[in-house]
Order: sequence, then C-alpha cells, then structure tokens
Amino acid sequence: MPRLRGVTGVQKNGNEAMFWNGWEAEEWLLGGLAGCFFAAGLLFRSGRGARLIAGYNTMPRRERERIDRRKLCRTMALFMAYCGCMALLDLCSEPHGYVLGIGLPIGAVVLLVYSNTGNRFGNDG
Repeated sequence: MPRLRGVTGVQKNGNEAMFWNGWEAEEWLLGGLAGCFFAAGLLFRSGRGARLIAGYNTMPRRERERIDRRKLCRTMALFMAYCGCMALLDLCSEPHGYVLGIGLPIGAVVLLVYSNTGNRFGNDG
C-alpha cells in the first residue's frame, strides 16, 4: 500500500522533522493549546464550568451561595479567550514561545487584580 506524503506519519526534510502539511510539532501543539483554551472558554461561557475553578470548587456551600456564578464564569471565559488569542498570536510569530511567555503572566496578573478588587462576584440579592 503506498504512503501518502504529507498526510501520514513524519517526513524528514533535511535535519528538520516535518509533520502533516509541513507544520512542525510546536505549531501543532500551539494550535491544539489554542483550541483547548477556546473550548474551555465556551464551557465557562455556558455557565457549566464553575466546578472546574479550584477556589470555587473547594469553598463550603454557604460561601459558594454568596458568589454570582454567572459573573465568575463570564470572567473566566474572557480569560480563556485571552489565553487562546495569545496562543494563536504565538503561532503566528517566529520564534515561538515569546508571546505566551510574556502575555500569559501579564494576563494572569490582570485577572488576579481584577477579581480581588471590589466585590466583583458577590450576589447582590
């Protein structure tokens, strides 16, 4: 059975291992990472991902009732979309790794400051 070039397996192109359609392994990894971030963002946007947030998941039930789940999930969905966009930007940049290495810590600090100032996620009613 003949092998299809560029579709199955790994090709050797000089000293460089090329995967399907000429993409390198790190590009596939970044694309998959971006897809996972966007999928998690959709899960949080639907309001069903609150149990995946470690701090929310480990709270006692009485404290969990004081938090507006929709606001918390919306904020996490925005952060996941930001992380997915950073992964896509890193995919488009050369060399890979600098956008994620700089952008994700900055986004995490902004998220921490935003979520810990004021009563952002408290139930008003």
